[in-house]
Amino acid sequence: MGYLTEQIADEVGRLTQDRGRQYFLRGAVESIDGDNFFVCAVVQGTIRYTVEIKSIDEFIDYSCNCPFFERDFEPCKHIWAAALKAEQHGYLRGRDGLPSVTLGL
Repeated sequence: MGYLTEQIADEVGRLTQDRGRQYFLRGAVESIDGDNFFVCAVVQGTIRYTVEIKSIDEFIDYSCNCPFFERDFEPCKHIWAAALKAEQHGYLRGRDGLPSVTLGL
């Protein structure tokens, strides 16, 4: 696990992590832009979903416009895939490039 996925792993079920990893590996994260504090990604699922992950006051917050997240406010496979891609790009390392602490919704 990487610096970001390690922080949110306790909030993401094993099956969701596995599905998100498959999305990441098959290139479903179609676009991603970010910095040390914010990431916006488009992940191709049934349709294209928008994922946002933020580092706010040293905590990680995330959202996705997929039905699963909007219903349960739990991290989905799209968030996990975007987090893996963010790690690949070195995004969301927080202040001075250091990892943040998890917040979640």
